[in-house]
Amino acid sequence: MENSCFAGWLAQEVESAQNALLTRIEQLDTLRYVEAPKLRNEYMVKIGTTEDEVLNAELDAKMLQRKLELIQIKRNRREPIDMVEIDQQIEAERQALLVQAETDDAASQRLPQLTEEQQAELQELYHKIVEGFHPQVHPNLTDTEKALYEKAVDAYRNRNLAALKLIDEILFKDGIAFALKTTLSVVEEDEQQQAAVLAEALSADYTLAKQLYPYFVPQQEDAVLRSAAERYTVRREETETEIEQLRQTFPFTAQPTLADPEKTKAYLEQLTLRKLRAQDAEKQLTQKLNRIMEELPHA
Repeated sequence: MENSCFAGWLAQEVESAQNALLTRIEQLDTLRYVEAPKLRNEYMVKIGTTEDEVLNAELDAKMLQRKLELIQIKRNRREPIDMVEIDQQIEAERQALLVQAETDDAASQRLPQLTEEQQAELQELYHKIVEGFHPQVHPNLTDTEKALYEKAVDAYRNRNLAALKLIDEILFKDGIAFALKTTLSVVEEDEQQQAAVLAEALSADYTLAKQLYPYFVPQQEDAVLRSAAERYTVRREETETEIEQLRQTFPFTAQPTLADPEKTKAYLEQLTLRKLRAQDAEKQLTQKLNRIMEELPHA
């Protein structure tokens, strides 16, 4: 038996899969460009300043240890020990470590601060653009539309409300929105009467349609809808994996500590102990370095 009565259910499956994908895409982008910067700022206020002091103290001790290692390498090889050269190498390594640590936070520090109303408007415009122009949901976009979508993502990432408004006006001018395009099965006129009763039942109960579909002969037109639904589902699952992976990284891993004053206090106490240990290590390493310097021929 042919399955021409399933067009409505298949179209709903496509729309449902598409909406689920769009929801996950927005959730991922919100985590990246809205929640993450907020959490980083909160982290800096509550913990970051103290943690930076600790990291600097630990870095100082690490660089002293590295300096001793470089001196020892020269001694083991019986090579001349050029302290100027060693100090230059140490400084270069230190700067490289500092640049690496600061790169991730630099962009978020420059982002503009929006009011609640502006943030809500930004979110609403972005939702509208993602729904209408996301390339993974709308594969037939023109190159211009794709380019504008990428600019919309950049504007959202940088909280540039003015730019997002402009892009919205361009994409939706004349009230023409990019809608979901699907191909529905067409029931021939001579089959309409025979299919009427079943079509009515299936259109009223998509659960029944889902259960009965495997027992019907697939139509070629249905393959377009089934393929679209499967494609959206696969991409949704991939996006959900990206969301879970993102939640396992900083600053989201810091959420439990930030949300609990007792945990914040306990972590700050740990940082204080780490700073004391780093300062003690630096003191001991400095004493060791001084002894070595006294033993060097040129000292």
